Amino acid sequence: MQVFKLYFKILKTMLGQVLMYIGIFTGISVLLFNQQKNNDPFDYKEASLKISIVDNDNSAASQALNKNLTASNELIELPDYESDTIQDELYNRNVSNVIIIPNGFSDALIKNEAGDMITVYNLPGTMMASIVTNNINNYIKTLRANLVSRQNVSEADMKECISLTDTALAKKADVEITSHIDTKLSLIRDLYRYLAYLFIALAVSSVSPILVSLYKKDVNVRQNCSAIKQSSYNMQLFLSILLTGVGFCSVFVVLALVLAGPVIFSLKGLLYILNMVIFMTISLAIAFLVANITSTINVLSMFANIIGLGCSFLGGVFVPIEMLSDGVIKAAHFLPSYWYIAGNNSILTMGTQTSVTDTFAKLGIEALFALAIILVALTIQKIKRTA
Repeated sequence: MQVFKLYFKILKTMLGQVLMYIGIFTGISVLLFNQQKNNDPFDYKEASLKISIVDNDNSAASQALNKNLTASNELIELPDYESDTIQDELYNRNVSNVIIIPNGFSDALIKNEAGDMITVYNLPGTMMASIVTNNINNYIKTLRANLVSRQNVSEADMKECISLTDTALAKKADVEITSHIDTKLSLIRDLYRYLAYLFIALAVSSVSPILVSLYKKDVNVRQNCSAIKQSSYNMQLFLSILLTGVGFCSVFVVLALVLAGPVIFSLKGLLYILNMVIFMTISLAIAFLVANITSTINVLSMFANIIGLGCSFLGGVFVPIEMLSDGVIKAAHFLPSYWYIAGNNSILTMGTQTSVTDTFAKLGIEALFALAIILVALTIQKIKRTA
């Protein structure tokens, strides 16, 4: 077992770098996991904003609008309502919206001329600006719809219409959740998605330097002169690489078990492990290919970063697939990381939004990537040996 011992003797010298990768990933994962584990994805709460209102009309309609806006938002009083003060308060985020209701608002509302009367100061393009603007428009349209059937609107009519408007806007739709995704499985998916970068970085940084060292011409000549058969040499080297991959995968199975509990050994949890093992095989295949492409150890870190980051950014690891353009997604189909992420997403929704066949098809495509990379690496190796 000389080759086996030599492999792990060299790997031991790079243990610090390996532990650094694993330690950083584990630390970030624990922080993100603890931050998200108590968040119920179905626990919705309406956003509460800091708003300031100036009611220059002081009518029943303006007061009703004022009451509607402050029901779910925090009312802030500004020192004054000069333009410079408003801009400063918005810039410092002391208030998100300043609403000015002008004099004559109620009369204009009755005549259906109040559409653009209200002035709203906010930060354009933000969600906070859209929420308040939509609430104002929604209230005015609903109140106007109740007023439209009345010829001469009296004070009593206005109060009745305001009451009808408040009742209509207070109604909420009854929502029943018919499909619930296990929160812990979702967190495991989010935990494992970043392994697409980590595994490539680990494999190229730890396995490739060993292979480059063993593939040197002088080492090959000495090996050919030794009593070790070529078949035994290759088998020992293969088992060493295989054991390295098993070790890396075991670390993250244990990490998922500690963070998420025994759900990792459920059917979907085991599929996550299978998907991880397949991508670990792809990463080791990439490390094998890189070792046959270059004979310089110093450039291996460059290969690790270029391949790892390239596959991660284009394959949906760092940027969700849903946010990528159609052109990038089409190109990403030629990257194993895309199918790894697609497989993870498919496992989570298997049985509800995706089928078992579709899930295993994605895992099968990943396995074909591993086989293709290994065949390319073996071809290059044979060409170099023949030369």
